[in-house]
Amino acid sequence: MRLLKYPLELGEEKLKSITVIGNDLFLLSSRGHVIVWSVQDLVDTAIDKLSIKSLSRKLVLPIKFTNKMDNDEKRVIFLSGVEKTVIVASEHEVFRIDNWNGTTATEREQTSIVKYESPCTITDVKLDTTQKLLFVLYSNPNTIEMFDINDTKSPSVMKINLNKNVKPVTLITDPSSETFTVLCSDRSIHVYQYNKSGSYKLLNELSQYVHVEPLHYKISMPPQANFLPIINSIKGSSTGSAPSSSGSGNNNSSNAKTPTSTSASTTVLLDRNNNYNIAATIVSPASNACKVLAFSPVMYEKKNNKKNTSIRYNLLATSGIKDGTILVWNTKRMKPLFNALQISGTPINDMVWSQDGLTLFAVSDDNVLFTFAFLPADLGEKV
Repeated sequence: MRLLKYPLELGEEKLKSITVIGNDLFLLSSRGHVIVWSVQDLVDTAIDKLSIKSLSRKLVLPIKFTNKMDNDEKRVIFLSGVEKTVIVASEHEVFRIDNWNGTTATEREQTSIVKYESPCTITDVKLDTTQKLLFVLYSNPNTIEMFDINDTKSPSVMKINLNKNVKPVTLITDPSSETFTVLCSDRSIHVYQYNKSGSYKLLNELSQYVHVEPLHYKISMPPQANFLPIINSIKGSSTGSAPSSSGSGNNNSSNAKTPTSTSASTTVLLDRNNNYNIAATIVSPASNACKVLAFSPVMYEKKNNKKNTSIRYNLLATSGIKDGTILVWNTKRMKPLFNALQISGTPINDMVWSQDGLTLFAVSDDNVLFTFAFLPADLGEKV
């Protein structure tokens, strides 16, 4: 594995979010600049095939805000995209940039998908890149709304109104485009089934399951969508035994634990095919309480030629809230592939894998872009 640390000069702006669209990496700064880099150029620089002096960004896409918006309203937080469309959102408005890779600024078109007036506040935005459906969570009133980004005239296709005391905080999309999951301020988890027409059904509701700090997590699922990851869980902790429960989606495993004030940070993988019971637990030091969990988009395999056997598994990366630490985990062993890497003295704000599953990107709160370039020997062969 080779690591490239690349500081960015952004003045008072902060790197808040990153995503990969095709062969390009997109970075979002807090004041509305989308910076585009070539994934291959970053990898080549990490492995010394390209000099760091020759590394340069492809382009910068500035977000055009409404003139009436104050500085706080211009603080953008959410970033996603698919093909030629980039989605960017602040706490009050969601924008789209079409033909982002146009050769001139006039070829790129920015439009507003939806705008919410205060006190309504957007809490999360996620994109189903397969069906091209955009999910927006917001509070005051507490609502889940879904938009079809292919429909520019009437994009809103679904709206779910939640209890006034249940604020939606974090949304997790399903790579198979069958379900989405919402983590709420009352520590509950709501799992919905949906389709492109806007029909939906509440499949499961798990209560008292997750810590509410920080108020926003960034979580992705494995490509086969069999596990629902829950970070900083208050179940599956490392000390004590949890009482059994027969309720829907509650864990009955003897491995389940009850949290204590000295518990380590716990991430649980809930098995969607087994009533959302805990299938596996990741235990990190308490100082590594997690904010970002990023599954690689591919599966891996390691073969034992002597025994003529093979093992298939997923890889996921977790980051610490405060100490700038990154860990990469094997879902079969539930142990880190290597010792914790404290790569920054500031929090890791976001992480994403390349589409081939060989590179992990991360951004820190002090505006450093990290590129972890792996070899198949480091991770295993892609399936």
